[in-house]
Amino acid sequence: SVGLVLLGLGWSAAVVGGSAQLTASLAVADRPRVQGSVDVAMNLVGAAAGIVAGVLVTVSSYALLGALVVVATVPFLLVAARSARTGRPAAG
Repeated sequence: SVGLVLLGLGWSAAVVGGSAQLTASLAVADRPRVQGSVDVAMNLVGAAAGIVAGVLVTVSSYALLGALVVVATVPFLLVAARSARTGRPAAG
C-alpha cells in the first residue's frame, strides 16, 4: 500500500510537471486547446495500454508484460540520459 501511494505521488508529479512544461512552451491563446488534446491523448493511450496489458497477462504472463515494458522504456531512458548529459532538451 505504501508502494502504491509512492507510485501515485510520482505519477502526479510527472503529469503536473509535464503539463507545466507544455503550457510554458505555448502561446497563451493555444494553451487550452493543446493541453486538452494532450490530456485526451494521454487518457486514451492509458486506457488502450490497460486493455492490451490485461489481454497480454491473460494469454501469456505477467513476466512477459514486464519484459515488454522494459524493452519499451529503454529508448526513453537513453534519450533522457543523453539530454541530462548534454544539458539540452532532446527535442530541441
